Amino acid sequence: FSDAFQYPPCTANTTITQLKSIKSTCDPQNIEAFFAAYELYHFSGVVDLFWCNWSSADLNWFLTPEAL
Repeated sequence: FSDAFQYPPCTANTTITQLKSIKSTCDPQNIEAFFAAYELYHFSGVVDLFWCNWSSADLNWFLTPEAL
């Protein structure tokens, strides 16, 4: 919010794609390498997303500005 850089939208599809990319290059059992790869995407360390099969998992759909 404090800078003028336009960040890409944070969508479920983007998150799932990035997570699959990390899983394809790093073994989740190798914790140090896996978390090092996670840091590049600023993820919290969740390996499997419980909401990845939900059709309306995008924040844009269920978190409206009024709730903020």
